[in-house]
Amino acid sequence: MPTPILDADLPDTMSCEADPVTVTEIAKLFVELNDNRQRVLYGRYTLLALTALEGSSAYLLYREGGEPMEQLLTGGAMAGGYLLCALFTIRYHLAGLAAGLGVYLAGNLVTLVLHPDQFTQGWGLKVAIVTGLALGLHAAFERRKLIRRLSDLPVRGFELDMAHKLEKL
Repeated sequence: MPTPILDADLPDTMSCEADPVTVTEIAKLFVELNDNRQRVLYGRYTLLALTALEGSSAYLLYREGGEPMEQLLTGGAMAGGYLLCALFTIRYHLAGLAAGLGVYLAGNLVTLVLHPDQFTQGWGLKVAIVTGLALGLHAAFERRKLIRRLSDLPVRGFELDMAHKLEKL
């Protein structure tokens, strides 16, 4: 059985005439793209967690608190909106995360206007959610720049496609 090559899983990005500086730059871009991939995925996971939180809280308020049916419908609509944003990030990372962050901030603004005493409840969770979505959004911006820089280098097309699809490079 032949001995496996240590770098067999590395992408085959360079042609024979590629210089070491270009090879190093491509490797650095791949590392940065993988880091940003993780942050974008964390933003998506934050949206999925928001979906679960919003849906379960709406159901519990309706079931235990005797809240009107409108509370359940509003919470279900918000959960559906977060779920759509999370699904939208599969293809359009930047737009899905921006829409999710916008919907979340708008919902908290409405809470601040209608129920100012409830706004400060759960502030730690709110900060964590905004941080997760903002980091994911920033990583999506950075991914666009990195992919543009990567497309200027001698990289094969399938690796650029992998970068666009949030696959690990």
